Amino acid sequence: MPDWTSCEAVRNSLPAYLGGELAAEKSSAIASHINACVRCSELEQEERELNHLLRTGLTVDVERAQRLEQQVREKIDIPAVILPQKRARFGILDGRWWAAAAATLAFAVFALYFGPAIYTSRIAHRLCSDAVDDHQEEVVQQQPRKWRTADPDLQTLVARLGEQNLPKSAGNLTLEKARICELGGRNFIHAVYTSGQTEYSVFLAPVDKASAARPMPFSLVRAETINNIGVAEYHSNAQLLIVAGSAPVARILEISSQLTSVF
Repeated sequence: MPDWTSCEAVRNSLPAYLGGELAAEKSSAIASHINACVRCSELEQEERELNHLLRTGLTVDVERAQRLEQQVREKIDIPAVILPQKRARFGILDGRWWAAAAATLAFAVFALYFGPAIYTSRIAHRLCSDAVDDHQEEVVQQQPRKWRTADPDLQTLVARLGEQNLPKSAGNLTLEKARICELGGRNFIHAVYTSGQTEYSVFLAPVDKASAARPMPFSLVRAETINNIGVAEYHSNAQLLIVAGSAPVARILEISSQLTSVF
């Protein structure tokens, strides 16, 4: 059997593997290697995230991309009346100049259009990772922390972060306790809700410079599994909401739908 399971072979095959272009036998061998190799697993996750980002980004708003392209062209174009005067001076370099300009244009459009999305994705992953760490330490491992449970204390807690309320229930979930924690260098309310069998961590923070307009519904920014803990991040024009728990991502999304309806 060919050696498909070396790190180098697996990494070279990642694009085809993620695109579903490999034979079942080879795909299965690569999947087994990724499950056993931490570094290849990380690379596979990074490649999958980038593929998803580019795939969704390219189909979200074609008109916006075209407008950005036109703006960049207007910034770098040389007036047509200058070109005949410069042609003799550039000589054979004309083709190279236009190739460089085309490459610059492509890079500029990519950076303007996709750069913020890539940045947002990375920040979201960091917040989700920190949320998972907090849930693991404070809820699963029950490391000593000062929690608030009484209504007056909870109201004081939410007021400190500029929030208005902390719902006592959401669907079949009931609020147990809450405290202030830090994710990604900013303060969040860490509230623990329970279904009676499973505890879920809910992290809430106001958006910096939140819009004074009417609050908009939450939208999903990221959902993933980290260290067997499902986590999902949602944004509105007023709040950041992250939900984490020892459950599959599908269950976290189901729980999140209950929570986003009351926050």
